[in-house]
Amino acid sequence: MNEELKGYLLGNASSNLWTAALIAAFFTALMMFTYRVSKRNKESPRTPVKFSLIFFFKDTGLRIIYTIGFTLILIRLMFIWELEVEWAIGFSIFFGIVSDRIGKFFTKAGDKGEEVINEKIDELADNFKKQESNINTVKSDVKEIKSDVKDIKNDG
Repeated sequence: MNEELKGYLLGNASSNLWTAALIAAFFTALMMFTYRVSKRNKESPRTPVKFSLIFFFKDTGLRIIYTIGFTLILIRLMFIWELEVEWAIGFSIFFGIVSDRIGKFFTKAGDKGEEVINEKIDELADNFKKQESNINTVKSDVKEIKSDVKDIKNDG
């Protein structure tokens, strides 16, 4: 690998320190996911009776991707400063915990955003139906007025 590119990607850390930091962060994130799975609401209709890896990845796949991404970004930012190995590993463990929380925040924010957008679309559809009903009422009124005018002309 080109040394300049390696410097941009890894910062001032050695590849061994980067690898150790990643392992520490990912292991911590994995522990956080395992903890969260053990605390799930087993009475929820969305929860399968038996643990299923397929369900786990469907349910938390996006958070896993967020966690990996944020962990990589946070570790890279950490290596802007020259930290001793103990501090680097300590921060990496912290990033494993924080990345899961950040992933959860973004997942919930995305879900909430989708919910708000769907509510607005439903509201616009309802308003459109009301406007369409109003237009039909006006058309009906215009027909009555035309009929009344025609009757008046015929009477006169």
